[in-house]
Amino acid sequence: MRNHTGIRSWQLSGPNGEVATWNANRTLRFLLNDVPELTSGSLCNHMLGILVTFIVEIGDSGVQTESADADLFLQWLVDSVEVRNCWHGTPVSSNHAKGNMLGLMEFLACGYQYFGRRVCTPTANELDAQFVKVNTFIPLSYLMGEKGHHSALPVTMYRNAELVINCGDGSDDEGVETDPTVVSATVVASAVFLPESEIHLGAGQQFIDYQSPATASGQIVKLDSLGANTTLQNVEPGSGIDFLAWLSSQYDAYGITGSARVRDIREIGIPFRGMQTTRHLEPLLLGFEAAIGGRELGESDLWDGSNIDVRISNLSGFPYATNYAGQLIADMAADGSDLRDMKLFPIIYPGRDLELTKVQTFEGTQSYQLRFLGGGGHAPVDGTTHHTFAHQFFSWTPAAWDDALRTMVNSGVAQSVLGSSSPLVWSTKLTKKNPAPGLINPAKARYLPQKLTLAQVVK
Repeated sequence: MRNHTGIRSWQLSGPNGEVATWNANRTLRFLLNDVPELTSGSLCNHMLGILVTFIVEIGDSGVQTESADADLFLQWLVDSVEVRNCWHGTPVSSNHAKGNMLGLMEFLACGYQYFGRRVCTPTANELDAQFVKVNTFIPLSYLMGEKGHHSALPVTMYRNAELVINCGDGSDDEGVETDPTVVSATVVASAVFLPESEIHLGAGQQFIDYQSPATASGQIVKLDSLGANTTLQNVEPGSGIDFLAWLSSQYDAYGITGSARVRDIREIGIPFRGMQTTRHLEPLLLGFEAAIGGRELGESDLWDGSNIDVRISNLSGFPYATNYAGQLIADMAADGSDLRDMKLFPIIYPGRDLELTKVQTFEGTQSYQLRFLGGGGHAPVDGTTHHTFAHQFFSWTPAAWDDALRTMVNSGVAQSVLGSSSPLVWSTKLTKKNPAPGLINPAKARYLPQKLTLAQVVK
């Protein structure tokens, strides 16, 4: 996406054809079995992801402005998604890819940007029979870094795969509206892929939602089997984690992520990153903003109550929530917090030019500590859940590499792209200052992509 001249797409169809009808709590399926493996007969297509477009009819009761933002509105349409039956298992799992997290997945997987424009959630009251268009990109690659497209696997690995969309209930207003906000919708989906003159196989990668019970008292957030939790198959133990963040309750209007927000956090300690407990949270929060970029607007006058001036301050994009104007003054007056409405607390996060040799590997349960502001409405409520969202890289087993080679040969793709199907070997793809593969610490090289090359035959 960053150094090529364009992508190719292929509209998907399913049991109900190319255009599916959305209904509350319905399951929709799109098949990937006919996505072309080659372009122009000699270019290998590598799968970047799937773009899903909803054309939504809004009901006349409107959308509640208190809770409606792009992530939550998408949750009304999508409960969860899954991409399954792939060569490598289930890279997108409905246990982890919930509708309210799809925006975060898209933003990270596209390299700290969305695939395209996001919906402007309608807020007027008279919306009967009005329509909005909602796009969401389901990532099957991780386009962070200069060569992020190397994480995309050949389309051949998705010959038996299908996209499953579990529809949402049409509203999240908890009874505020008598009718669902979403009256009806149509759904179309297209595979998005990149044709290349080589065949490469990146590390397995996946988003995982680690859940831990939340209480109103002590907040030890436990991450069970950190790095080992996956729905991929044929991967080696442990995984490299480049993103890990505690999610604010803003990611769910029902509050299942706990009642707390980032502005309520007062202390954090992250032992598995060598970080002692600290009350100075700005280095982590501002460091994340620096990694993302795009904060060039800076801060406007905190005490100016006019919407326009306040909107310039914290509505300059993720990681802030939308429609937050007018509350900044109240927050500062109440507790002096300048964390405001960040949507997550970053623990591990990648730089824009992420290099996979720099990723830390985890395998086993870890914990971190949070302390919240005292008083009602600040700490998580008993019975709710901490959600710690992660992006993980997995290395393939030797048997998986052998099977991938056979798959590319048996499909005929290797012959078409390389002009030969034997003898072939996997060769490590390197960038910039990385030395020859033999000089790299094997622990650092395990997540680097490989490409198929003709073996040098010694006579």
